[in-house]
Amino acid sequence: MPNATVEDAQMAFQRIFEARLDYSILGAAPYEQMSLQVSVWVNGLPLQVLSQEGWLPLELTEDLMSW
Repeated sequence: MPNATVEDAQMAFQRIFEARLDYSILGAAPYEQMSLQVSVWVNGLPLQVLSQEGWLPLELTEDLMSW
């Protein structure tokens, strides 16, 4: 995975966590299909993982590119 800096990502959290990541952080290209997992860690331990089993499919479509 490429190294990322704060400038490469934007995040917001109130009731919903949102993240904006550059394709280069993901090692992905526009219109590519990929699978991912999201995890929240506290004190070096995973607190929550989505999806609990398997992966979340993500297709980098034009809709996602316009964020």
